[in-house]
Amino acid sequence: MKRKILIATSNAGKLRDFAGAAARHGIEIAGIPEFASLPSVVEDGHTFEENARKKAEGYSRYVPGKIVVADDSGLEVDALNGEPGVHSARYAAPDLHNKEPHEADANTDDVANNARVLRELSGVPAERRTGRFVCVLAAARDGETLATFRGTAEGIILDGPRGTNGFGYDPLFYFPSIGKAFAELTAEEKAEYSHRGKAFRELLEWCDAVELLKTESVASFSFALPEALIFDLDGVLVDSEPLHKRAKEQAFAEFGIVLAEDTYDAIKGQPDETALKEILEKRGSPEIFDQLMEKKSKFYRAIQDQLQAIPGAVDFVRWAKSRFRMALATSSTTRNRRVAFDLLGVEDQFEVIVDASRHRRPKPDPEVFLVAIRDLGLRAEECWIIEDSVNGLRAAKAAGCVAVGITTTFDRAKLSAAGADIVVESFRRLREVIERNFGVTKRPAGG
Repeated sequence: MKRKILIATSNAGKLRDFAGAAARHGIEIAGIPEFASLPSVVEDGHTFEENARKKAEGYSRYVPGKIVVADDSGLEVDALNGEPGVHSARYAAPDLHNKEPHEADANTDDVANNARVLRELSGVPAERRTGRFVCVLAAARDGETLATFRGTAEGIILDGPRGTNGFGYDPLFYFPSIGKAFAELTAEEKAEYSHRGKAFRELLEWCDAVELLKTESVASFSFALPEALIFDLDGVLVDSEPLHKRAKEQAFAEFGIVLAEDTYDAIKGQPDETALKEILEKRGSPEIFDQLMEKKSKFYRAIQDQLQAIPGAVDFVRWAKSRFRMALATSSTTRNRRVAFDLLGVEDQFEVIVDASRHRRPKPDPEVFLVAIRDLGLRAEECWIIEDSVNGLRAAKAAGCVAVGITTTFDRAKLSAAGADIVVESFRRLREVIERNFGVTKRPAGG
């Protein structure tokens, strides 16, 4: 059966470009039926990924069971601290409507947007006019993101427009590797070099690597129903990642360091001790590590009351308790673990709890899981570990357990590459996998 992806756009040219590239992969591209009549999704995210995810999730609810892809893209100029960024399409709103871009009711025209960029860069020398086009594609089904894909094109902002083939900021964006502005590129060159082309190629590679039109299944795997489920905490039961990100950004800002989105994506899911030290060593500033860690912890504690449960986590834990033995294995401190349990109200559902006070080596070392398995008195192959991070899944596999990835922090492609045996978008999906493949209604014998 030919695979099919729906694109959340009414732009016939974009659909045509996507369809041509996808045909070689045996994938059919189409628009969402009656897309123009659907309510618009408000793009109020702070990053391209947030907006792309929001659009893909929102529009996928109108076509149950179908894969929907949406994109968000724009221009980041280094000398303007990353502006126009997510406001690229409405950057001229202060000039035309006396409103900030995020307050504007509609996009502003290309000429006005380009004029504002040039005005803001007036007097900035050529060597400081660096920037990039960014495109993030999100694939979603039934209101849940399956994966995201990011493409960038690095270039220089000209002091005047060149070329007539493009749109948006293309006339101002000079691409040094081939010596042309984006508005001077042919269609073939743009498909090869553009940010959108790169992101779409990543999407197609992902499509080739997964069974896109099937729900998650364990029918073809050789492992059995587990005796126990072992849960990570951050990113699995509580949505702490956004708070950790804010705390890190604030801590770095205290030392005049901007934590770029790409840099943060590269360390996401790693323990602070490893990730922050790595960044500082690359910058040649390892001497501020202890101060940075102290400030990050301080900022995190100040916003920890905003912590939220992962949707469906509490219900799944209570459902699973009557069917499996239960353990928590986390790198979180005892204090942070207690705060999370106060929020969730499920501490009594776990017979084994392992936090940072009971192990020393961070993931991907399997120590934290091996301690939990030992306390349960089980063999590794009798346990499934539920993780959201790449390092966590690597640790689960190193421990010898079945690794279940949930796409709250990383997308499906990254979790699969890390060795996940099963990847689900939600706890509802995981329950479906268990019930559909094993018919579980009560705790397995001997549990």
